[in-house]
Amino acid sequence: MEAEIKKLKQWSVVLLFLVSVLCARISWLRAEEVRIDNCVEYFTELLEIYRLRQMLHYGIQEIERRYETGNITKEELDTTVEIWNTTDSELQSKAVKIHQVATKEKCFEKEK
Repeated sequence: MEAEIKKLKQWSVVLLFLVSVLCARISWLRAEEVRIDNCVEYFTELLEIYRLRQMLHYGIQEIERRYETGNITKEELDTTVEIWNTTDSELQSKAVKIHQVATKEKCFEKEK
């Protein structure tokens, strides 16, 4: 009877260890899932910013073309370029900040 109790205690310790390992693994997987979700969100934001910057770049090229063809005045061109510069700088700053956060969260590291 004593041998059976000893064996039962040993198996209980082993079982407790396995449950602990399983809980730790599940916890790690949940944390990794949250990290991946965050990275996807950062990548999506960056793509939106790059898309918007490109669209604004095409817009400013069109404004410059209209100025060259005499359809808008120098004042209108200057005002538009100033607004474009401010907007583009703000978008670029935002993209840099998102990229820095994503880098800290190791979003750009290759999986091993």
